[in-house]
Amino acid sequence: MGSRRIFTGNVVNNVELELYTDASSSVGFGIVFRKEWAFGRWCDFTEEEFSCKDIAFLELFPIALAILLFCTELRGKNILFLCDNIAVVHILNKCNAHDLRISHLLRRLVLLCLAHDISFSAQQLPGSKNTACDLLSRGSVAAFREEFPDMHPAPRAVPADAWRSMTTSF
Repeated sequence: MGSRRIFTGNVVNNVELELYTDASSSVGFGIVFRKEWAFGRWCDFTEEEFSCKDIAFLELFPIALAILLFCTELRGKNILFLCDNIAVVHILNKCNAHDLRISHLLRRLVLLCLAHDISFSAQQLPGSKNTACDLLSRGSVAAFREEFPDMHPAPRAVPADAWRSMTTSF
């Protein structure tokens, strides 16, 4: 299945970079970009009463967050988001969502991309081929470090207000 490139600005570099993400509805999320990585637990970024079980929304969150975390390295580049959730892949490639909450998060993602001249597309990645992000999204950092020893020794810091800043509507 082909994907349509979403051009968000004047991309100056035609190199396509791959960015991997995953989310677990009960634990958290993982992000891998080159040798860099980040992860978080939902309970660290939300209010105590947080009970979002919309997996499409939860899978989109680390994608948007990855742009925020790696915007300097991604400036002027083409990004291929590799995600195991086919609904999120369609949302990203169409740049459209019917769900209001997902639409707000997608808007944040697109605005971040516009601000940093980043273009993107998305492709489904079978969960079995996304081992690194799967381990991170389930909070298995020790297993991740053991299985992927060539990765940067420390994760990229996720801002404490990441959830609120990325999910608050305009």
